[in-house]
Amino acid sequence: MRKHLHWAPGSTPVQAANTAYLLCPHNSCIIEDDAQGSVKAAMNEGGFMMVPGQTIDDAYAGRNVPENRTYSQWSSGLASPFVGWGERAERLVKAEMSGEEDNRQTAVDANFGEVYSPFLSSDMPVWQALLKHRSDYGPDLNVASAALLTHVAGLSPRLAEAIVAHRDATGAFAARQKLLKVSGLGAKAFEQAAGFLRIRGGKEPLDASSVHPEAYGVARRIVAACGRDLREIMGNGAALAGLRAEDFVDDTFGL
Repeated sequence: MRKHLHWAPGSTPVQAANTAYLLCPHNSCIIEDDAQGSVKAAMNEGGFMMVPGQTIDDAYAGRNVPENRTYSQWSSGLASPFVGWGERAERLVKAEMSGEEDNRQTAVDANFGEVYSPFLSSDMPVWQALLKHRSDYGPDLNVASAALLTHVAGLSPRLAEAIVAHRDATGAFAARQKLLKVSGLGAKAFEQAAGFLRIRGGKEPLDASSVHPEAYGVARRIVAACGRDLREIMGNGAALAGLRAEDFVDDTFGL
């Protein structure tokens, strides 16, 4: 979908934000964003739902979606109701002007495709049900090869090599936060990658979990509410069965 987003040639990031528009792939008409979100709503309404693993060979062929238990929707980032086209254009131009391929990759990955749920209470399953579908797998930061690390969100081949080189030179990573010491690895790449990487046997037990560092605070509140040791709870969804998600809502995390 990146190829459908356009802005005035030679724009600065701010100019790109002010001139961004979509070019319809069917009849080449210009589609402008609207504050009410009605254009994006219409785009999503005209889309087709697909299950993981399903592909479309003919864009105009009939599509019968198999019965499934998938809870999330994949929407092109350009049809997402959360971020305007101008903001996406601004981020990409800024990344391209930096001259850093990692910045550009991050801008494309983060701004032109995202997974989101519509938050319709009648359709959303209880949060405990979602817990059953989580993935606990993540490469061990202290043993993973550069080739494996390139499959982690936010890590380009160059960053993966830099991580391994840093590990070889300074020793094992003691904490996820130490990733920020790697040359060329900035806050955005860390934000994308940290939750997928594991450090087993470290001082911070949560570093071995799928919990992202930015959520450690709320995770510790949940542990305290359970009245049990953190290591007993990790990987044990039943230990959380009696908790209410709304009790842990704060300024950062909501429902």
